[in-house]
Amino acid sequence: MVILQITDTHLQRTADSELLGVNTDNSLKAVLAHAASVNPDVVVASGDIAQYPAFEVYQRFKQLVDDAFDCPLLCIPGNHDLDQPMIRAGLVHRRATVGNWALLGIDTHIDNETSGMFSEAQLSDLKVQLDSENAAYILVFGHHSPLDVSCLWLDRHRIDNGALLLETLQGDSRVRAYLFGHVHQEVEFSRGLDVMSSPSTCFQFARHEEEFTVSAEMPGYRVIRLRADGRVESKVFRLLDYELSLDLSQLEY
Repeated sequence: MVILQITDTHLQRTADSELLGVNTDNSLKAVLAHAASVNPDVVVASGDIAQYPAFEVYQRFKQLVDDAFDCPLLCIPGNHDLDQPMIRAGLVHRRATVGNWALLGIDTHIDNETSGMFSEAQLSDLKVQLDSENAAYILVFGHHSPLDVSCLWLDRHRIDNGALLLETLQGDSRVRAYLFGHVHQEVEFSRGLDVMSSPSTCFQFARHEEEFTVSAEMPGYRVIRLRADGRVESKVFRLLDYELSLDLSQLEY
């Protein structure tokens, strides 16, 4: 079973708009085309789908993914997203099943806030969901990181009680990994379960920086292969010959 994780697509109001000099529609199309041979069983979009969070933008995103792949799409909101237009566009799906695996999406965002949060009530709900889950193995997806990623300005935005979230996930031996977006970087930790992020489908953030800094690394995506015996095999892929056209005079997003 194969999962394609895309994240932080940051689609703008119109398909010809740019963010930091990057046409985010075109970079997403290039990533989806690059991943065509993956033939995923599920596509997971782990947040910040829209930079301009309007119904028509979410519709456009859905159409781009539907044009590329004929498989379920599991979407999780990020800090740039808004709940209601996502829901209206049919993008909020929090669970998918692939073979003997369940994919669970959790919501770490708050509308109009940058930082991540997973409340005590959400933790309780997650425990109930895990207890009632019949799958042999589980992957969990969110937008924000539960851990510091050694990038000071990004670490301010991580899930405020990320340690409790990881403790909850580690308490169920079927949970094999937590995968996230937001950081526009490839990050991998081992904390009793795998904790991994994917690069953005548009621009990337430089690693180990104290302030907002953009990297010249290429757009990318993560491919996760789920084995019937509970093993998770994962690899990040990046575009190789894409003209990124970064405009670093616009160092804010």
